Amino acid sequence: MDKEVCHFGGSKITQRLLKNSSMTIQQISNELNFPSQTFFSKYFKHQIGLSPKEYRKS
Repeated sequence: MDKEVCHFGGSKITQRLLKNSSMTIQQISNELNFPSQTFFSKYFKHQIGLSPKEYRKS
């Protein structure tokens, strides 16, 4: 059975993973079942206004 896509792209969970874990953006994208890191990054930027990389550095 295929995994359901779970879009937590702009959620507090995603933000915590970016700030407080050593997981790569690719790993976070996979963990949240996004089809690709590119899609995750675009979705996150649309929700938050920063790319995951920019958010992690802020």
